[in-house]
Amino acid sequence: MATSVRKLLQSSPIIAAVREEHGLTTALTCPQRFVFLLSTDIGTVGEQVRKAREHGKEIFVHFDLVQGLGRDSQALRWLAETARPSGVITTRAVMVPQARSLGLATVLRTFLVDSQSAHATLEQVGKVSPDLLEVMPGIAPEGIRLLASQVSCPVIGGGLVRTIAQVRAALAAGAAGISTSAESLWRQDLTR
Repeated sequence: MATSVRKLLQSSPIIAAVREEHGLTTALTCPQRFVFLLSTDIGTVGEQVRKAREHGKEIFVHFDLVQGLGRDSQALRWLAETARPSGVITTRAVMVPQARSLGLATVLRTFLVDSQSAHATLEQVGKVSPDLLEVMPGIAPEGIRLLASQVSCPVIGGGLVRTIAQVRAALAAGAAGISTSAESLWRQDLTR
């Protein structure tokens, strides 16, 4: 999955980060290949994943934020076997190897606030080898550049990205992709 994720990001670097049902409907009609489902619940996640797959999307579920679902390995197994997303997003590095063992692609989401958090992130990535590292906020090109130059997995930027200039700055800093809830960016074609 890691190789296919990298290839897809090259042709579709903007990731639709969806928080509400109407956002998912919009994301399914956009040319972007990736959807990050950031808010869902145990009763609807399976149907949301099914819809995304029907539209040819790679859908990643933010495991830590699924309402009504625990945060342990059994909950992760349930998500993998029942909803069957392409992958999961988590801030908890311990979940990355477990998700990978279930055949899920993994996004480790980290919040870069200072040099200590950068150091801790590098240690976590070295230990768990996620498929993607999401650096937040995505409007911090220097932070993206720092981490992208030191990890072997692709780095994506997320959080507070609202303009095409911010997308381009993050990509120029070494991000392989950008996740954003700004629907106006979901239809942007950066391949030209």
